[in-house]
Amino acid sequence: MKIPLIFILLCTYYFWIFAQNNKVLGVQDSATLENDRIEALSINVEKPTTATPTLDISFNPQPLKYQPVELVFKPPLAPLKLESRTLPPFQWQPIQNNYIKAGFGLFLTPLLRIYLAKGRDKNWDYGADIYLLASAVGHAEQANFVDHKTGLRGSYALDDFTIYAKAQFQYYWFNTFGDSLLLKELRPKNWQDSIRRYFTRLQVDLGIRSNEKKQTFFYDFGLRLAHYGERFPLNEFHGSILPQLGFQLTDNLNILLGSQLTVSNFKRYQEYRNPISESGLFTDITPTLEYRNQKIKGQAGLRFNYAKSDTVSQTGFYPIVQVQFEALEKYLTLQASFTGQTIYNQRFQFSAINPYLSRFARVLPTKEQFRIQGGVSGGVKGLSYGAEVYFRKIENMPIFFSSEDTIYLKQRVKRGEFQVYYDKNFKETGFILQFNYSHKDKVQSGIKAEIRSFALNTLPKNFQVPGFMIETFCRFQLIPQLFSYAGLNIIGPRIMSFDKNGNFIEQNAFVDLNLEVDYQLLKRFSIFVLVNNLFNSAYYRWHFYRERPFDLKAGVTFSF
Repeated sequence: MKIPLIFILLCTYYFWIFAQNNKVLGVQDSATLENDRIEALSINVEKPTTATPTLDISFNPQPLKYQPVELVFKPPLAPLKLESRTLPPFQWQPIQNNYIKAGFGLFLTPLLRIYLAKGRDKNWDYGADIYLLASAVGHAEQANFVDHKTGLRGSYALDDFTIYAKAQFQYYWFNTFGDSLLLKELRPKNWQDSIRRYFTRLQVDLGIRSNEKKQTFFYDFGLRLAHYGERFPLNEFHGSILPQLGFQLTDNLNILLGSQLTVSNFKRYQEYRNPISESGLFTDITPTLEYRNQKIKGQAGLRFNYAKSDTVSQTGFYPIVQVQFEALEKYLTLQASFTGQTIYNQRFQFSAINPYLSRFARVLPTKEQFRIQGGVSGGVKGLSYGAEVYFRKIENMPIFFSSEDTIYLKQRVKRGEFQVYYDKNFKETGFILQFNYSHKDKVQSGIKAEIRSFALNTLPKNFQVPGFMIETFCRFQLIPQLFSYAGLNIIGPRIMSFDKNGNFIEQNAFVDLNLEVDYQLLKRFSIFVLVNNLFNSAYYRWHFYRERPFDLKAGVTFSF
């Protein structure tokens, strides 16, 4: 596969990637309507930190951003920060600008984003983020869809504690006609219904937390309510209490207690009619001892998990050990961790990864028996780097699969819909290397390479997942009014499914180049032009659903 390097270098000089997941762009008061059709993995422009996973069932961080799903399914994990989970002491911050960004595209119309942020004053902090993508024909060949997200947040700070709340809502709808001829033969009266789908996801968080993390006792008591619904009907209700406690023993030593209790009620289908109502339960208790000084940060603890879902239950005890050592100040930091956990999977989460799930898809707990990780990071004069190697072993690793043969693995699934299969003894080895460079806030660039290998026990292949990915990005401010962006993704080959003869269907490696220009016309107005998939690469994120070819978007941004 030959890549026109000279052309790419020239474009990289003038443009920047969208792989940064919707960072504030251009005139510093607008944000991108990100590249929603590519799986673009984000490149972290900050120095990597120790990444020991903890449970996090949120489906999007604040502010709410549309982030295309990653190529490799990872359980809903979040880094365990080496600090108490409290609000830092109050500091005056500049008020963030509000903006409205709207436009049109070859496949996507309308494009709309509304961002309202008051910024934090002495007591109040609140904001809103509204996002809409729609198409007449767009997301897949012969398909139309709507994707809408709304996020609201607010908090009120008193002297010793802060009361906070946030809500996040998503509505996703699509209708694909790609298999209309086949389905008309099979179901002449209601063929269209068999490939139409929508779902909603709602999450509400309420809580109270201490303000000063240097207090002897610090806390964060949270309550989370979540709902998932779709057309069949197929509903999930989840209620969680999330108390986090900490006690300072000395200047360098803390005792932390992370915990979670989730109670669920959901429906699942075994036959085409009459879904079965079931209940679920998840418990997480994680006591940890934390040590910090100028050179060393470390945690050691024990995690207890219990998960019950879809008539299956799992109990697990896992050690938590992580250490971060600053060998050379700012230049070299060493880090390592050994962890494990049980993941309480939900359709609420799976739908955000793959929107084409069958109603018969099973949702079972996943047990990450252990994960070993080691890495280095550092930087000098605008250049930062990070490298990580890891190995993990997982019981019941969820893998999304759809086939021409609808009875493959003896589970009910229609052509064009995805079942979730679980590998009993899944092993993954990975290596990640990343470099980032910035110069006076006018030039930012980076490259990230990931290599993964998999060993499976139940399934023949890790479907839909490539063995390697490379991302590059560059941002350049040519003149004060003009911001330019370019991003290049190279995605390795992957096995998508089987054909009717039992042969593997493989997708070849492909190159994806994305360009954007943002120009400030007036103090409050700017215009943008975005080109996705400049090489018009043909590829499928999910089997049966081809992503959009060469795509052009344009629009205006108004800030106030």
